[in-house]
Amino acid sequence: AARAGQLRYVLPAAFVLALFAARAAVLGWESRRPALRWLLLACGTLGLGLGLLRGADLTHAMIFDSRFAAADWLAARSRPGTTLQFFGESGLLPPLSAEVQTMRATAYYGAVYPPDLSPAAVEQILAGWRARRPDWIVLVPDHSSRPGEPYNATCPPEIFRGLMEGRFGYQLAARFETPPLLPWVRRPRLDYPSVNPPIHIFAPAAAPLEGVR
Repeated sequence: AARAGQLRYVLPAAFVLALFAARAAVLGWESRRPALRWLLLACGTLGLGLGLLRGADLTHAMIFDSRFAAADWLAARSRPGTTLQFFGESGLLPPLSAEVQTMRATAYYGAVYPPDLSPAAVEQILAGWRARRPDWIVLVPDHSSRPGEPYNATCPPEIFRGLMEGRFGYQLAARFETPPLLPWVRRPRLDYPSVNPPIHIFAPAAAPLEGVR
């Protein structure tokens, strides 16, 4: 009825429905009709097998989370006093060395507050970059991001497009996102991009372009 839903809200219903499914499975297995028993076995094997394969794919994504590779990449290129700017939540950034100084590119008050994406906000962000000239700009999606958007909600779309096109004095230096282990199982999208999110790292245009993948 709401034309939208999130996975975690329907998980309790799945436990309740599992009780009825178990009863149906027992009745079907005790049936005197062999065709019904074989149909039940096929459906059960398919359902359990698909769940196990999707679980394996999710586990692979967690073990090889993009933030681990991004952290190694940044650590190899950081030095005392390196500056990094980002949007939104700091807890979703790759693990950073203590020598890296971090700062938000614009104010963030949480996902429940509408962000300022006006032209004035865009200019304020660009003015901050011109004044501070950070060594890295990192974009990571979080719970405030719209489905499929690779950046926090406080990052204006114009900023993302300009960074990708190299129009603001920065260019894409690296992108990290581990490919799925079993793409054909079509693992359902998580409510939030909390596992293996796409990470974009931008460096001043004068820096060599390397590490893109």
